[in-house]
Amino acid sequence: MIYRKQKDYDTFRCIAGKCPKSCCIGWQIMIDEQSLDKYKAVNGPFSERIRSAVDYPAECFRQHGTRCNMLNECGLCDLQSVMGEDYLCDT
Repeated sequence: MIYRKQKDYDTFRCIAGKCPKSCCIGWQIMIDEQSLDKYKAVNGPFSERIRSAVDYPAECFRQHGTRCNMLNECGLCDLQSVMGEDYLCDT
């Protein structure tokens, strides 16, 4: 199998609201197994938001049209905004 990645992939960091585009529009965001386990373990007020946005059997975020369900009205990721960059999945 051939894997391809952009040249700056290893140093990429999401800049949230400073970004002119969104990685999570027009793509199905797959979730790695370790992140799925992390999302299942979230407790508190944000837990329902995560669980309703994740399709656990398909191992991806659900979409609303062509937008990831974790994107808010401003186009920012609620997962990163609330839980931090460490909660972003490897995709």
